[in-house]
Amino acid sequence: MPKPLKILKTDNQKLSNSIINHNWSEILEFTDVNKATQYFISTLNNLKNQASAEISISSKTKKLKPWATTAIINSIRRRDRLHLQVKKHPLNLNLKDYYVKFRNTITKIIKNAKILYYKAEFIKSGNNTKLKWQNINNILAKNKKSNNLKELLNNCKYKNEYTNENLEYILAEKFNKYFINVATDLVTSLKNTTNFDNNSQNKVYFNKFDLITHTEIFEAISKLKNGSSPGLDKISADLLKNIV
Repeated sequence: MPKPLKILKTDNQKLSNSIINHNWSEILEFTDVNKATQYFISTLNNLKNQASAEISISSKTKKLKPWATTAIINSIRRRDRLHLQVKKHPLNLNLKDYYVKFRNTITKIIKNAKILYYKAEFIKSGNNTKLKWQNINNILAKNKKSNNLKELLNNCKYKNEYTNENLEYILAEKFNKYFINVATDLVTSLKNTTNFDNNSQNKVYFNKFDLITHTEIFEAISKLKNGSSPGLDKISADLLKNIV
Protein backbone atom coordinates (compact mmCIF):
# COMPACT_ATOMS: atom_id res chain seq x y z
CA MET A 1 0.00 0.00 0.00
CA PRO A 2 1.33 3.46 -0.87
CA LYS A 3 2.19 5.63 2.11
CA PRO A 4 0.01 8.70 2.71
CA LEU A 5 1.44 12.04 1.67
CA LYS A 6 2.44 14.20 4.62
CA ILE A 7 2.35 17.97 4.24
CA LEU A 8 2.57 21.00 6.50
CA LYS A 9 -0.64 23.00 6.73
CA THR A 10 -0.27 26.55 8.00
CA ASP A 11 -2.83 28.26 10.19
CA ASN A 12 -2.80 31.68 8.52
CA GLN A 13 -4.62 33.41 11.37
CA LYS A 14 -2.16 32.06 13.91
CA LEU A 15 0.73 33.08 11.69
CA SER A 16 -0.63 36.60 11.26
CA ASN A 17 -0.98 36.98 15.02
CA SER A 18 2.56 35.69 15.57
CA ILE A 19 3.97 38.17 13.06
CA ILE A 20 2.08 41.06 14.64
CA ASN A 21 3.19 40.14 18.17
CA HIS A 22 6.80 39.39 17.26
CA ASN A 23 9.43 41.92 18.30
CA TRP A 24 10.96 43.06 15.01
CA SER A 25 13.14 45.78 16.54
CA GLU A 26 16.21 43.52 16.36
CA ILE A 27 16.28 43.80 12.59
CA LEU A 28 17.00 47.53 12.90
CA GLU A 29 20.26 46.78 14.72
CA PHE A 30 21.84 45.19 11.65
CA THR A 31 24.23 47.31 9.61
CA ASP A 32 24.62 44.67 6.89
CA VAL A 33 21.56 44.46 4.63
CA ASN A 34 22.32 40.83 3.74
CA LYS A 35 22.37 39.78 7.39
CA ALA A 36 19.18 41.73 8.01
CA THR A 37 17.51 39.94 5.12
CA GLN A 38 18.70 36.55 6.36
CA TYR A 39 17.37 37.37 9.84
CA PHE A 40 14.00 38.38 8.42
CA ILE A 41 13.66 35.26 6.26
CA SER A 42 14.80 32.95 9.05
CA THR A 43 12.44 34.54 11.58
CA LEU A 44 9.50 34.44 9.19
CA ASN A 45 10.09 30.78 8.38
CA ASN A 46 10.38 29.95 12.10
CA LEU A 47 7.06 31.68 12.79
CA LYS A 48 5.53 29.81 9.87
CA ASN A 49 6.76 26.46 11.21
CA GLN A 50 5.33 27.26 14.64
CA ALA A 51 1.96 28.01 13.06
CA SER A 52 1.99 24.84 10.95
CA ALA A 53 0.95 21.29 11.66
CA GLU A 54 1.68 18.10 9.75
CA ILE A 55 -1.32 16.44 8.14
CA SER A 56 -1.61 13.25 6.12
CA ILE A 57 -3.33 13.02 2.75
CA SER A 58 -4.35 9.57 1.60
CA SER A 59 -2.95 8.62 -1.77
CA LYS A 60 -6.40 7.29 -2.63
CA THR A 61 -7.91 10.78 -2.46
CA LYS A 62 -5.04 12.47 -4.27
CA LYS A 63 -6.03 13.42 -7.80
CA LEU A 64 -3.31 12.34 -10.20
CA LYS A 65 -4.57 14.16 -13.31
CA PRO A 66 -7.36 16.70 -13.81
CA TRP A 67 -9.21 14.30 -16.13
CA ALA A 68 -8.83 11.31 -13.80
CA THR A 69 -11.98 10.43 -11.90
CA THR A 70 -11.98 8.23 -8.82
CA ALA A 71 -13.28 5.34 -10.93
CA ILE A 72 -10.45 5.75 -13.43
CA ILE A 73 -7.83 5.89 -10.68
CA ASN A 74 -9.21 2.72 -9.09
CA SER A 75 -9.23 1.00 -12.48
CA ILE A 76 -5.62 2.01 -13.13
CA ARG A 77 -4.59 0.55 -9.79
CA ARG A 78 -6.51 -2.63 -10.52
CA ARG A 79 -4.79 -2.85 -13.92
CA ASP A 80 -1.40 -2.51 -12.24
CA ARG A 81 -2.25 -5.23 -9.70
CA LEU A 82 -3.34 -7.53 -12.50
CA HIS A 83 -0.09 -6.83 -14.31
CA LEU A 84 1.88 -7.96 -11.25
CA GLN A 85 -0.19 -11.13 -11.02
CA VAL A 86 0.47 -11.90 -14.69
CA LYS A 87 4.20 -11.50 -14.11
CA LYS A 88 4.03 -13.87 -11.14
CA HIS A 89 1.94 -16.43 -13.05
CA PRO A 90 3.08 -16.23 -16.69
CA LEU A 91 1.57 -19.63 -17.53
CA ASN A 92 -1.94 -18.65 -16.46
CA LEU A 93 -3.40 -17.86 -19.89
CA ASN A 94 -6.88 -17.06 -18.58
CA LEU A 95 -5.44 -14.46 -16.23
CA LYS A 96 -3.30 -13.00 -19.00
CA ASP A 97 -6.27 -12.82 -21.37
CA TYR A 98 -8.38 -11.09 -18.72
CA TYR A 99 -5.57 -8.62 -18.00
CA VAL A 100 -5.11 -7.74 -21.68
CA LYS A 101 -8.83 -7.10 -22.15
CA PHE A 102 -9.02 -5.03 -18.97
CA ARG A 103 -5.91 -3.05 -19.92
CA ASN A 104 -7.27 -2.26 -23.39
CA THR A 105 -10.61 -1.20 -21.94
CA ILE A 106 -9.08 1.18 -19.39
CA THR A 107 -6.79 2.59 -22.08
CA LYS A 108 -9.83 3.52 -24.18
CA ILE A 109 -11.59 4.99 -21.15
CA ILE A 110 -8.56 7.14 -20.31
CA LYS A 111 -8.30 8.33 -23.90
CA ASN A 112 -11.97 9.33 -23.99
CA ALA A 113 -11.70 11.03 -20.59
CA LYS A 114 -8.77 13.13 -21.83
CA ILE A 115 -10.63 14.09 -25.01
CA LEU A 116 -13.74 15.15 -23.09
CA TYR A 117 -11.73 17.07 -20.48
CA TYR A 118 -9.56 19.04 -22.90
CA LYS A 119 -12.50 19.66 -25.22
CA ALA A 120 -14.35 21.25 -22.30
CA GLU A 121 -11.23 23.25 -21.37
CA PHE A 122 -10.92 24.61 -24.91
CA ILE A 123 -14.56 25.66 -24.85
CA LYS A 124 -14.09 27.38 -21.47
CA SER A 125 -11.00 29.26 -22.71
CA GLY A 126 -13.15 31.04 -25.29
CA ASN A 127 -11.12 33.73 -27.06
CA ASN A 128 -8.34 33.64 -24.49
CA THR A 129 -5.28 32.69 -26.55
CA LYS A 130 -3.08 32.28 -23.49
CA LEU A 131 -5.39 29.67 -21.95
CA LYS A 132 -5.62 27.84 -25.26
CA TRP A 133 -1.84 27.55 -25.46
CA GLN A 134 -1.71 26.41 -21.84
CA ASN A 135 -4.09 23.61 -22.73
CA ILE A 136 -2.01 22.71 -25.77
CA ASN A 137 1.16 22.61 -23.65
CA ASN A 138 -0.63 20.45 -21.07
CA ILE A 139 -1.62 18.00 -23.78
CA LEU A 140 1.91 17.93 -25.18
CA ALA A 141 3.42 17.80 -21.65
CA LYS A 142 5.54 20.87 -22.33
CA ASN A 143 4.88 22.61 -19.04
CA LYS A 144 7.72 20.98 -17.16
CA LYS A 145 10.35 23.62 -16.48
CA SER A 146 13.79 22.90 -15.13
CA ASN A 147 14.62 24.60 -11.86
CA ASN A 148 17.83 22.71 -11.23
CA LEU A 149 20.40 25.28 -10.11
CA LYS A 150 23.32 23.12 -11.13
CA GLU A 151 21.89 22.73 -14.62
CA LEU A 152 21.34 26.48 -14.90
CA LEU A 153 24.87 27.28 -13.79
CA ASN A 154 26.38 24.66 -16.08
CA ASN A 155 24.96 26.65 -18.97
CA CYS A 156 26.54 29.93 -17.88
CA LYS A 157 30.06 31.30 -18.04
CA TYR A 158 30.51 31.21 -14.25
CA LYS A 159 30.31 27.42 -13.93
CA ASN A 160 33.95 27.15 -12.78
CA GLU A 161 33.33 29.44 -9.79
CA TYR A 162 31.04 27.25 -7.73
CA THR A 163 30.94 24.02 -5.77
CA ASN A 164 27.98 22.19 -4.30
CA GLU A 165 28.43 24.18 -1.08
CA ASN A 166 28.22 27.67 -2.59
CA LEU A 167 25.90 26.86 -5.49
CA GLU A 168 22.95 28.97 -4.36
CA TYR A 169 25.18 31.79 -3.09
CA ILE A 170 27.00 32.20 -6.42
CA LEU A 171 23.77 32.34 -8.39
CA ALA A 172 22.26 34.92 -6.03
CA GLU A 173 25.41 37.06 -6.16
CA LYS A 174 25.43 37.08 -9.96
CA PHE A 175 21.84 38.28 -10.02
CA ASN A 176 22.54 40.91 -7.36
CA LYS A 177 25.60 42.31 -9.13
CA TYR A 178 23.78 42.48 -12.43
CA PHE A 179 20.77 44.40 -11.13
CA ILE A 180 22.83 46.65 -8.84
CA ASN A 181 24.92 47.80 -11.79
CA VAL A 182 22.09 48.22 -14.30
CA ALA A 183 21.85 52.01 -13.91
CA THR A 184 25.62 52.56 -13.85
CA ASP A 185 26.18 50.40 -16.91
CA LEU A 186 23.37 52.17 -18.75
CA VAL A 187 24.81 55.62 -18.06
CA THR A 188 28.28 54.45 -19.07
CA SER A 189 27.03 52.96 -22.32
CA LEU A 190 25.13 56.15 -23.16
CA LYS A 191 28.16 58.34 -22.47
CA ASN A 192 30.25 56.20 -24.78
CA THR A 193 27.88 56.70 -27.70
CA THR A 194 28.49 59.52 -30.17
CA ASN A 195 24.90 60.74 -29.89
CA PHE A 196 25.14 61.43 -26.17
CA ASP A 197 25.42 65.17 -25.52
CA ASN A 198 26.89 66.04 -22.13
CA ASN A 199 25.84 69.66 -22.54
CA SER A 200 22.25 68.89 -23.40
CA GLN A 201 19.66 70.59 -21.24
CA ASN A 202 17.35 67.61 -21.65
CA LYS A 203 19.49 65.20 -19.65
CA VAL A 204 17.95 62.13 -18.10
CA TYR A 205 19.43 61.40 -14.69
CA PHE A 206 19.65 57.64 -14.46
CA ASN A 207 21.31 57.71 -11.06
CA LYS A 208 18.17 58.99 -9.34
CA PHE A 209 15.26 56.67 -8.60
CA ASP A 210 11.92 57.28 -6.97
CA LEU A 211 11.41 55.56 -3.64
CA ILE A 212 9.14 52.55 -3.71
CA THR A 213 5.97 53.16 -1.72
CA HIS A 214 4.10 50.73 0.50
CA THR A 215 1.17 50.87 -1.91
CA GLU A 216 3.37 49.73 -4.80
CA ILE A 217 4.70 46.84 -2.70
CA PHE A 218 1.18 45.74 -1.75
CA GLU A 219 0.05 45.96 -5.38
CA ALA A 220 3.03 43.87 -6.53
CA ILE A 221 2.31 41.21 -3.89
CA SER A 222 -1.39 41.12 -4.79
CA LYS A 223 -0.48 40.33 -8.41
CA LEU A 224 1.62 37.30 -7.47
CA LYS A 225 0.24 34.00 -8.72
CA ASN A 226 -1.49 31.86 -6.11
CA GLY A 227 -0.18 28.36 -5.56
CA SER A 228 3.25 29.09 -6.99
CA SER A 229 6.29 27.42 -5.47
CA PRO A 230 8.50 29.45 -3.12
CA GLY A 231 12.05 30.40 -3.99
CA LEU A 232 15.23 29.76 -2.04
CA ASP A 233 13.87 31.79 0.89
CA LYS A 234 10.92 29.34 1.18
CA ILE A 235 8.47 32.26 1.34
CA SER A 236 5.57 31.54 -1.00
CA ALA A 237 3.27 34.03 -2.70
CA ASP A 238 0.36 32.71 -0.64
CA LEU A 239 2.27 33.37 2.57
CA LEU A 240 3.06 36.95 1.55
CA LYS A 241 -0.55 37.61 0.63
CA ASN A 242 -1.75 36.29 3.97
CA ILE A 243 0.57 38.41 6.09
CA VAL A 244 0.41 41.80 4.35
